[in-house]
Amino acid sequence: MMFTKNMTWISIGAIVFLSFVLYFAYFFFADIFTTFQIYRVVFSLLKSPHFYLLLVLVFFLSVIIDFLYIVIIREVDTPLYLLYKALLERKALSPEERKETFEKIVSYLKSKTNRP
Repeated sequence: MMFTKNMTWISIGAIVFLSFVLYFAYFFFADIFTTFQIYRVVFSLLKSPHFYLLLVLVFFLSVIIDFLYIVIIREVDTPLYLLYKALLERKALSPEERKETFEKIVSYLKSKTNRP
């Protein structure tokens, strides 16, 4: 998933380089020489409209899965920081009312999950 806090520029660079650059470099290198079994596969693949349709479908499917993951987390198992953020964004509540409401939510959730 793309929903992560611990990604740094080194890890993103390593993922992009190792996942995409090396793979496509091998793919195009192996396409040129007749000793590999995938000789001339890349050129026929790039000429096919099915390949581009598949790229678009995979992209949109991954976006939809990421979006649904975030929506399900927010709607079904809402973390406390999202509840607190929603309370802070409400303009009608005073700071004392926000604090009371948040404490009620926390006490309710603690009683529901039996946490100290």
